[in-house]
Amino acid sequence: ILMMIRQVRKDNIDETVNELKVYIKNNIMSPEAVQCVFLGIINAIKKCLNELGIEIDEYFADEEDILFMQPYKTVDELGSWMSDFLKRICNSIEQRKESKNQELLDKILDFVDKRYKDNDLSVDIIAREFGVSSSYLCRYFKNQTGYPLMQYIDMLRMNEVKRLLRETDNTLKDILLQTGYIDQSNFIRKFKKKEGVTP
Repeated sequence: ILMMIRQVRKDNIDETVNELKVYIKNNIMSPEAVQCVFLGIINAIKKCLNELGIEIDEYFADEEDILFMQPYKTVDELGSWMSDFLKRICNSIEQRKESKNQELLDKILDFVDKRYKDNDLSVDIIAREFGVSSSYLCRYFKNQTGYPLMQYIDMLRMNEVKRLLRETDNTLKDILLQTGYIDQSNFIRKFKKKEGVTP
């Protein structure tokens, strides 16, 4: 159960709780013993959430009271309550993770938008800025946006080059220096391949 919470695997909750119910039924436990088992699970969940740094009060306002006061007639009813409770926790953790993912993505996009013109901008520099590994950053960015990170940066640079070519009289060399490109001949080849004409 704790592994499911740590990995937010909701799909196995019903199966796991069913296994617990079968174990309880096979061992012919008293109603009090069954409640103790479920209270033990709740306490283990509390410890797990605490280790994950998740505020536990919102999940456990009345859970122990419910277990003792609710007149569960069968192990199946208690198991049903436990399944719903675990799914509620997993859904909440999942939403928190999605929210944190969006927050990280927004910060990365903002950083890249401010720094894409720096010719030394690299995956390593961005990864260090956000305290993640380069491989994680590349996987995460592509998963969130659909673009490889350096391709995204190149797209920003290319769009800025096109804007400056249209709107200014600056030389191509100056424009490339302003937008983070270093190798003019390589850029011209890339531009022609992409746009069908030279800059």
